[in-house]
Amino acid sequence: MSLSRSLTLIAPRIGPALARAREQRQVRWRQLALLAGRGSIRCLEADGTGHEASRQACRPFRPGALAPWQSALLEAVGLGGAAAHFPSAALIRTGELGEPAAGFWMHAQPLYFAAGMQHLSAMLLCEHNRLLPAERAALMPSLAAHLQSSDFELLGRQESDSEWLVRGAHAWQFMSVSPEHAVSMPLDEAMPQGRDAAMLRRLMTELQMLLHEHPVNAQRQARGALPVNALWLHGEGVLDLDSLPRRTALPLAFGRDAYLRGLYRLYGLTVAPAPMDAASLPAPSKAGAVVVVDTDDLDTLESAWLAPLAAALVPGGISRLELVLDRWRILVGRGARHALWRRPLAAEQWPTC
Repeated sequence: MSLSRSLTLIAPRIGPALARAREQRQVRWRQLALLAGRGSIRCLEADGTGHEASRQACRPFRPGALAPWQSALLEAVGLGGAAAHFPSAALIRTGELGEPAAGFWMHAQPLYFAAGMQHLSAMLLCEHNRLLPAERAALMPSLAAHLQSSDFELLGRQESDSEWLVRGAHAWQFMSVSPEHAVSMPLDEAMPQGRDAAMLRRLMTELQMLLHEHPVNAQRQARGALPVNALWLHGEGVLDLDSLPRRTALPLAFGRDAYLRGLYRLYGLTVAPAPMDAASLPAPSKAGAVVVVDTDDLDTLESAWLAPLAAALVPGGISRLELVLDRWRILVGRGARHALWRRPLAAEQWPTC
């Protein structure tokens, strides 16, 4: 591996494994702990920078509209101040189709709403609570019929069985937050805002009522899984190809994620498949490299990616390594290899985000 400049490694699906490691106080991932301890670690914030840029451009946008890793990706490629130009659903559709998606798009993400003492909270459905393909297929007809009555079309994702995409007949004006942000705040604060927000809230309430009595939930509860009692509509927007921020160069990119591929497609660029491990990466361009890996396993992340990348933090190799892991960003410079006085930082010791 002959690497130079900086490299950003993003693992969008590693969140549940990190949560388990923190809860169970597991410390066996030594390379991860060393990088966190010798580098700098902080929580990924809602995309406030993009919010300011979008207000100046008169584009409705809300901090937290993108998943934390999507915001970090835009920052890594030099587009962090223009997040409103890259709405999640339309960009993912672009990545899956291989051409810019026309019209209005948003995500439809199944969630579980839990009643608390003072307010409702949302929970992501992952691991043993994830939506099975057969359950998704059983839910789709009734959800699609109800959405069609409001001029929305429900479409399956080509590369994900955990959500749907929704195409709208009109460019609705509201501002949502991603499920990753919604689960970390009171639900009433996470609800859509803006001119058409009342319509969307009403639609989400109707979908809750439809899901409440659906036979799929009886089957899920019988196997010990949480019911799907809500559909979170988010990631809304229309791609405006005439107003895209200009970039002279983007880093080399590797991965199969549709958001990444869609972003690069807008600039007429392609994304190479991610190799099996960091040792197989080619040399990046002067602008660096971005790698989005699909693993949800900390052992694989440690052995295939973190260990080789840490070893490459030497003269002639990587000068700066950025790790985006769920809600955390770890920055490690070449000098970190010699910071022996800094103790390893296990996941349980990371800041609460």
